[in-house]
Amino acid sequence: RIFRELRFPHSIGLLYSAFTAFLGFEVNEGEYKVMGMAPYGTPRYLDEVWKLVRLSDHGGFRLATEYFSYHYSTHASFTRKFEQLFGSPRDPNAPFVTGEFGDELDRDERLRAQSQHYADIAASIQRVTEELLLALARQLYEETKLPHLCLAGGVAYNSVANGRIISETPFTDVYVQPAAGDSG
Repeated sequence: RIFRELRFPHSIGLLYSAFTAFLGFEVNEGEYKVMGMAPYGTPRYLDEVWKLVRLSDHGGFRLATEYFSYHYSTHASFTRKFEQLFGSPRDPNAPFVTGEFGDELDRDERLRAQSQHYADIAASIQRVTEELLLALARQLYEETKLPHLCLAGGVAYNSVANGRIISETPFTDVYVQPAAGDSG
C-alpha cells in the first residue's frame, strides 16, 4: 500500500539533476560526478540550496519551482533565479582542479578558485540530498517500524546518502535493487 507519494515536479532526483546540469555534467549520466566532486568542497551553500526546498513535518518536501525549468523545458533544468543564487554555470569543458597534483593547471589560482566554488556547490547539494533522504527514511520507519528498507530510482545509487541511512536511522538493512535507475 502507498503511504505517501511525491508528485512531479517535486523530486529529489530532479533537484540533484538540476545541479548536475549546473555543474557542467550530463543529466541522467553525470550525477555520480557531482557525488564525486562533493568531497572536494565544503557545504558553504546550504542556506541557498534550502531556499529551493521546503521540508514538511512528515518527511516530505516541495521544491520552489521558480528556480527550475525542467518541468516546462526539454533543454534547460534551472532558471536565471537559480543562477542568481549560485552564479554562472560551470563550463562543461573547463578542467576541475584540486591543487593536489602540482601540475600547471593546479597552479592556476583563478581556475582553482572556480573549481572550489563548484565543489562547494556540489558538497551543498549532496548534504541537502542526504538530509532529505534521512527525513524520508526516518518518517517511513516511524510509520512502519520495519527494520528493512528497499530503495529504487536513480537517487538510490547515492552511496553516501545510503551510508548515512544505515548509520543514522533505525533501519538495520538497506537493499538497493540492481536496476535502481529509471530503467528499473
